[in-house]
Amino acid sequence: GFFGGLDDFIRGRVELAARVAVEIRFQDGHILTCGADGPSGIGAKAKTEEQHLTDFHEHVNYGGKPIAKDTANAIVSQISRLEEMEDVRDILCLLT
Repeated sequence: GFFGGLDDFIRGRVELAARVAVEIRFQDGHILTCGADGPSGIGAKAKTEEQHLTDFHEHVNYGGKPIAKDTANAIVSQISRLEEMEDVRDILCLLT
């Protein structure tokens, strides 16, 4: 591939898959750089359960149909006992 041996180095290593670097060079010579050293929630950047819950409650408000807080809490409650549920499709009822 374009990056030679880098493809083989990254293959199968999820913690490296999202590493990116962006550099923008302006006509006046100014350079703006930004990077991410991998996805959050994996490996050294693992999240606590509380951080995952905070992210979940933030993300359910995105999009054209935000999920009400009570509904989001009910989803979390059901997912926390997923192994005990007879039919996991019951979770989908909360989304309709």
